[in-house]
Amino acid sequence: MASVSGKWKLVKSANFEDYHNAIHSTEDYKDRLRKLAAEFKKNPDCYVEELTYDASEGTLRRVLFVNGESKRDTTHKVGSTNETTTADGRKAQITLSVESDSKIVVHEKGEDFEVNGFAEAKGSDLTLSLTGNGVTTVQSYTRV
Repeated sequence: MASVSGKWKLVKSANFEDYHNAIHSTEDYKDRLRKLAAEFKKNPDCYVEELTYDASEGTLRRVLFVNGESKRDTTHKVGSTNETTTADGRKAQITLSVESDSKIVVHEKGEDFEVNGFAEAKGSDLTLSLTGNGVTTVQSYTRV
């Protein structure tokens, strides 16, 4: 998982709003995402994710930064189902698994949504693809 670990800057996002509508994200959260999208248009360097795989603990840590400030910090045990709280405050079960040194697979299920996806690193690029309730969003990142 060494190729997935690192800091990644968002460079492109596709179908994000439709995806969040499909998984029934809260209106408050969608408003915050719209503000972040407007900020991203003004400052493409504003959004960075840091992924850290700890092999000894079997965990994946994900830290989201907006304009250098940590906004969300989550750690999940890989290979088992974990209770989590989504970014918009809903309870869910999340399962992360390692498909290869460069690919993590995710399954998340909450009361009125289900998401399947993956994060895959290829060289200095990372692709995050998530499909929720039949709608797919893809985010593209580059290594910082």
